[in-house]
Amino acid sequence: MASDVSSSTTSSLVARTPMTVCEKINAVAGCATIGSYVYTISSAIAGLIWAQSHEKSCATSSGTIDGWSYEYYATGRNCDTTAQQETIHGALYHYLTTVDKDKVCGTQCLSLDHGGTYEAYLKLGKTAYFDSSAYCGPLLSFVNCASGGVNSF
Repeated sequence: MASDVSSSTTSSLVARTPMTVCEKINAVAGCATIGSYVYTISSAIAGLIWAQSHEKSCATSSGTIDGWSYEYYATGRNCDTTAQQETIHGALYHYLTTVDKDKVCGTQCLSLDHGGTYEAYLKLGKTAYFDSSAYCGPLLSFVNCASGGVNSF
């Protein structure tokens, strides 16, 4: 005698946690409008952040995108985050367009937080005003925060 046993497991998806981005302006040498570059820059930096997180890399990365300089590093147990690349992209984009209103002054230090042990720091500025020697890290007091993610475009 055969018996049919049917079991159904239902699991609901948990909404992704947005990422919080806060600023500390280190050195004001001049302001520049990020405007039409904001999507490209936030996308490229989000890709870098996600790749480094995936590799569990605590290394500092720096570069220039369309005349904008950046420097990024993460801290925490493995320097990784569970945030998806689009969540990071959305958070950066939302911050730059909402809090900064498409304008970046001097060298900004941004704190990125997604909970857990992950904390990351991003220096960003127009290359002409960027101060690569400016401190950007946990000893600063961060203000003007915005929380964003995949629905922030």
